Amino acid sequence: MINRAAGQEFLIVVEKVEANVEMPKDRFDLPPEIQGLLKKAPQAAANAAPAQAPVASSAGSGGKLSVYMAGKPMASETYTVDKSGGKIEVSGSGNATMGTMKIDIEQFKVVTDDKYQPLEASAKAKLGQIPMNVKTTFADGKASSEIDNGQGPKTREDKVSAGAIVVNANLPLYPWSFLAMRADLTSQDPQQFPVYVLGQAEVTATVVSKGREPVEFANKTAELNHITMNTKNAARPGD
Repeated sequence: MINRAAGQEFLIVVEKVEANVEMPKDRFDLPPEIQGLLKKAPQAAANAAPAQAPVASSAGSGGKLSVYMAGKPMASETYTVDKSGGKIEVSGSGNATMGTMKIDIEQFKVVTDDKYQPLEASAKAKLGQIPMNVKTTFADGKASSEIDNGQGPKTREDKVSAGAIVVNANLPLYPWSFLAMRADLTSQDPQQFPVYVLGQAEVTATVVSKGREPVEFANKTAELNHITMNTKNAARPGD
């Protein structure tokens, strides 16, 4: 397998595959530290004081996202959203472990005006030990970036649509909230949006709203909007 990221190429060679082999019964058990947290959670919830209703704020809010794969946590993100001074800012951090690959994002920030047109964005992260730092400003239909992947800063300029949704190539997921705010959830017709992958290129996203669907969580069922999205790089068809 060949993985390409941040201008680097990683070659993964599988030397041996065995089927129907005997494995320890605890092979897929959660790590001890996670089991400890799970045991503490019910006790902490029982001892906690009744939660007060949150205070509504037009300035900012935040939250945390956890991503699971095969029933196990593999990524998490924290974020804040601030709407003030005619601007919208989303910022936060995230990390993920996918096999032997580890991604840590110290900060990812996107600032738009009140019409969701990007003004600036930045990311400070590591893919394993490789730094991936990007700072970008948007003006006159262009994204001007300074990129440092551990080999010294380089500059780059890309054509970008005024209303492009700015995302990070790896993490976090929460900037896609801009898409949810802009998509027409009452129509099931395909909708297209420009998406700028920070420091790389603009792609076209085709979005289809599937309507509201019930989703089951651990202790409750909620109705959520279901949307699907496909992207295509106009410069490199088929990506």
